[in-house]
Amino acid sequence: MQKILNNNIILFFEKFCFSLFLFSLIIPLSKSISIFGWTRIYFFDFFLFPVLVLWILRASSGYDFLKHKHTWLDIYLFLFLAWLFICNSLGLDPDSSFEAWFLFLRCFLIYFYCSRNIVNIFSIKYIMSILCLLLVLEAGLGLFQYFGGTNFGQINSYFGTQKRIFELGAKNTIRAPGTFIQPNILAGWLLYLFLMIISWYMVPQKKTNRIVLLLISIMTFSCLFITFSRVKIVAAFIGLILFVCWNKDKIIKQKYFKIKTFIILGSVSLLVLGISIGNLEATKQFKNRFGEIISFKSESFKKKALQRKIAFQIMMENPVTGIGQRNFNLIINKEIYPYSFRKGTLTCHNIPLKIGAETGVPGFVLFCLIFIHLLILCFKRIKEIPKTDAEIIQGGALICTFVIFFDMQFNTVLFHPSFMPLFFVILSFSTLGNNDDLLKKELCKR
Repeated sequence: MQKILNNNIILFFEKFCFSLFLFSLIIPLSKSISIFGWTRIYFFDFFLFPVLVLWILRASSGYDFLKHKHTWLDIYLFLFLAWLFICNSLGLDPDSSFEAWFLFLRCFLIYFYCSRNIVNIFSIKYIMSILCLLLVLEAGLGLFQYFGGTNFGQINSYFGTQKRIFELGAKNTIRAPGTFIQPNILAGWLLYLFLMIISWYMVPQKKTNRIVLLLISIMTFSCLFITFSRVKIVAAFIGLILFVCWNKDKIIKQKYFKIKTFIILGSVSLLVLGISIGNLEATKQFKNRFGEIISFKSESFKKKALQRKIAFQIMMENPVTGIGQRNFNLIINKEIYPYSFRKGTLTCHNIPLKIGAETGVPGFVLFCLIFIHLLILCFKRIKEIPKTDAEIIQGGALICTFVIFFDMQFNTVLFHPSFMPLFFVILSFSTLGNNDDLLKKELCKR
């Protein structure tokens, strides 16, 4: 009896700390500390570490956290983590590289914890409710910043970077950053949580809940536009198309969603968009930014094309272990490859090539295997009719990974400390359909 009581107490505090951990992700703060010369503490660490300690305590009381069915994704992630360690040990700047490695290690532990506990000690509804609340806070702040012409609420981010207003070029028109240091990070949050909300909308539930989710989706979609993040906006439409194509006839018959929902969502969002960029100058800047995507002669295209060329060249010069994490930026800064990059674009706007330059061909192959595996699962899932809530959410997470794969060909937001932990939480949802006990439990309910 005493053992059961102790387990319940541990479980209560574990749930409480994990909830605080999710909320802490929208507070991008960190502090560099001098331990081994390459350690940085993030705000979310104050809640993540207690969660992991309590999980271990629960395991010592009889809970076997290794009983979960392991997947190929677990193996690929572990091998990639191990290979990163080897490459960083032999890299140009081990201190900086291992700081990045420890962030990846934290994120791997986040994935490992969530994939084994997110439906065993939490409910899907509970986790999705917290993500909805985070989405409301960030989207609401973003809309306030845009219409108010202010960066109120933006937090000084990692590495001592100071907050600033991201002007679009139009008078009193800014790109909304939310609490983050850069509008593209807010756009990433909005995009991927928006797709998860759409999948949650497909889960059978009360009409009132659907209306609330629809309002959150409209607010999120509208805020995504005023970040003026070109690739994220295109990716949002790709994600919506995949959802509609997800056996739409059969899903509509099952009453998971109705086409009119997307008509309402699109109409209201376009209305808000029209109000948002109502002045002519803002409309002009909006058009110019999207015009650069298809313009091969723009300065932005030339810079990013050169970044990709340099990354490929470095990978060919260092094919085995690469140059170590974060050292691509170091090479550019030292002007080994002379080019007048402005501060802020000193990276490769293509994550696979950046991974190849920093971890060599083996790292590039392992990284690609992770996403190839996820893409195969995605296409398998969208060909099937989901039978449980878990399979619906898994499908949403897999569509997210498809969109992320598209997005990371054009920027490096995925590996930013403000976004990376959220990505691994979403990644853990992609394993929900593998939990046989959960599937049987939900099928019995229905």
